Amino acid sequence: EFLQSLDDRKRFAETVTVVAGDIQSVKDIDGQPLDGIAFPTNPHLTNHHVGAAAAVFARAGHGLDEFIRDPSFRGARPVGSVVVTPAFDTGVGKLIHCIGPSIHMENCYELLRATYRRALEAMEREGLQCVVMASISTGSLGIPSEEGGRVAMRAIQEFLVGTGWRGKLAVVCKEEHVLRAFTAGESAVLGSFNVIPRLPVYDQWLH
Repeated sequence: EFLQSLDDRKRFAETVTVVAGDIQSVKDIDGQPLDGIAFPTNPHLTNHHVGAAAAVFARAGHGLDEFIRDPSFRGARPVGSVVVTPAFDTGVGKLIHCIGPSIHMENCYELLRATYRRALEAMEREGLQCVVMASISTGSLGIPSEEGGRVAMRAIQEFLVGTGWRGKLAVVCKEEHVLRAFTAGESAVLGSFNVIPRLPVYDQWLH
């Protein structure tokens, strides 16, 4: 069990990276071309022209807008779910649209963990091997970046330990405070890999 844990920790360190950058322009991870992009969006998947979703829509071109606006594709998706679509002009194979929670939702951190988990499962199901991901719910939805980073890295750790996926996954952070928080979350996982930390607790009196 101890040796397995060392192997899992090594695989996490080799697989996961946190980088500064803009999801609109990232093309590779350590020289390996991207084949997937995972990013936060709203339940209707529409372009609200803010955040990471706006960057992905700009990268994808008009094809993604037209695809999302098609009447056969309309409707709200539940929080915690993900939707895979063609990637159009992004230069990758698939887009994974992630509907994350608001800080004001009950069990928001459990929902955030579930959103990451489903994005990772979709990545594996689609056969993707090199994926860039933007942080989920740390913008207008109000999840603090520190807690968001811890939840994200915990979800990634659990996914990698429970599967045989051996690709490349980069969390790209445009804002400096998000970069610091997710780097700290990554370091915390590597520093105590055998300890699965509890999820943060939302205190409504602090928000």
